[in-house]
Amino acid sequence: MRNLAGSIVCPESISKFFTLNNSIYIAAFFIVIILLISFSLQQKQKNSIRNGIFEQQKQVQIDSSRAIAHHLQSDIELILSRLQGLAMSGDIQEGDFTSNLTKSLLANYYDKISSTTPVDRLFLQDKNGIAVIDMAPDENPSYAGKDFSFRS
Repeated sequence: MRNLAGSIVCPESISKFFTLNNSIYIAAFFIVIILLISFSLQQKQKNSIRNGIFEQQKQVQIDSSRAIAHHLQSDIELILSRLQGLAMSGDIQEGDFTSNLTKSLLANYYDKISSTTPVDRLFLQDKNGIAVIDMAPDENPSYAGKDFSFRS
């Protein structure tokens, strides 16, 4: 019998190579190779699943953040439109900040705004930035008379 290189191979040398001890080593070698390949494939699959779950969670987070931002924008626009309506009131435009009608109007708008979007307080400032009227829950301190001119 000849091998690929053209030299003669004895069947006795093949049978000597595949002795019981060598067969155990060859089987152990193949088992180790199979285990390494299996471990490598398992790691790749594990990483693929982990990355997929991460990307899904990232997209869910982005979608949730967009929804929250949209709701906040809507709430702020609603508050601004109501404040604009309050600012267009005749009594406020005339500068009558002390009348009961102005106080009632401010209280009414505070209740409307707080019913849809809870707000801390609502106060009316004069042209110098001094808070004239203040609407807030009873447990909060009043801002009436405080100077907010530094904010304009």
